[in-house]
Amino acid sequence: MNVAEARSFWDVHLGHVLMLGGWLLVVAVCCLRNARDVHLRRSPWLYAAAAATVLSGAVHLAVTREHFEESALYGWFFLVLTIVQLAWAARLVLRPRLAWLFAGAAGSLLVVLLWLATRTIGIPLGAAAGEREAFGLPDLIASGAEVGVVVFALLAMWPVLRPVPGIVRPA
Repeated sequence: MNVAEARSFWDVHLGHVLMLGGWLLVVAVCCLRNARDVHLRRSPWLYAAAAATVLSGAVHLAVTREHFEESALYGWFFLVLTIVQLAWAARLVLRPRLAWLFAGAAGSLLVVLLWLATRTIGIPLGAAAGEREAFGLPDLIASGAEVGVVVFALLAMWPVLRPVPGIVRPA
C-alpha cells in the first residue's frame, strides 16, 4: 500500500461531511426561521426553477436503476433525490413561499457540489468510496439544470429580497 492509498477516512471525506453538515444547517435555518412565511408572486422565474428541478429529477430517475445495480445505497440516494426534487417542484408551483424556494435552491446547490466532489475528490460513501466518477452527458444535464434552479430561484426571490428605498423591513 502506497502513501496515497493510506490516507485516513477524514483526509478523503472531510469535505463531504462538511457539505452534508452545511446542507443540514440550511434546512434547519429554513425550517426554524421566523414564523412569518413570505408568499412569493408567481413569476416565470419561479416556474423556470420548478421546470429545471423536474428536468434534473427526470435524469436522476433515468439513472436510478443502474445505480441500484452498483449499490443499494447509490440507488436509494438517486430514488430519494428524484422524489424530493419532484415533490419540491410541485409544492413550489402550488404554494410558492420564500423559505421553500430558498431551501430548494440551497439543496440544488449542494447536490451540484456533491456531484462536483464525486468527479474531483471521489465518491464519499459506499462500494466505490474514494473513486472518482467520469463526467458524462446525463450528469452534466442534471447538474446544469440544478445550477439553473439556483439562478432561477435567486431571480424569483429578487423582488422580495431587494432593498426598497424608504421602506425599512423588519429584521
